[in-house]
Amino acid sequence: MRIEEGHDMRQIYSRLFLTFFYILLFLVMVGLSSCGGGSSSSSSPSEQKKLASITITPSNPAIAAGASQQFIATGTFSDGTTQDLTGQVAWTSFFISVATITQNGMVSAIAVGQTSISATLGDVSGSTALTVPATTPMLVSITITPSSSTIVAGTTQQFSATGTFSDGTTQDLTSQVSWSSSVDSNTSIVKNGIYTIIAGGSSTITAELGGITGTATLMVTPP
Repeated sequence: MRIEEGHDMRQIYSRLFLTFFYILLFLVMVGLSSCGGGSSSSSSPSEQKKLASITITPSNPAIAAGASQQFIATGTFSDGTTQDLTGQVAWTSFFISVATITQNGMVSAIAVGQTSISATLGDVSGSTALTVPATTPMLVSITITPSSSTIVAGTTQQFSATGTFSDGTTQDLTSQVSWSSSVDSNTSIVKNGIYTIIAGGSSTITAELGGITGTATLMVTPP
């Protein structure tokens, strides 16, 4: 009986030992998992911060042909921070016949029209419209023809005024300018540059429009 009781006690102790061993092993494994395994699911700050969008300034500008404009690319990241990316993005102009852009963001307007300016970094891009407007040409000079004439008193002289504009074009302004003579006693302005000569002498004929003037010389001889 005592031998059987001893054998039973050894089996009980053996089972208790194994149970304790497995419990201890389980606790160790759980501890290792909480220390080492957790790091694999967490991300470093640099991995969490990703470029979300790119904004180009100025937005939708208009630039005269021949002028230049510096563009700035600002990146907004997933954590809400911003950064100047002007020197890092790839700049492009959709219509290079309208405007070109360097890789530093400097635009040169070439011709009238509209193009899209884009800044790209990785798979993120931003864009804005650029307009090169058609400017209204300005009157820069007035030429009177004939520039010098000699006529007999009692006759008439037709003058014409031609305007030259900032874009190089010309236009007949004879009916639009204001005509005058330096010696009113010699001439009588009818209209549209037609002068009736009253007496002999010389005078300067002037055509004026918007502050721009042109002159011609008129010499009158006796009949």
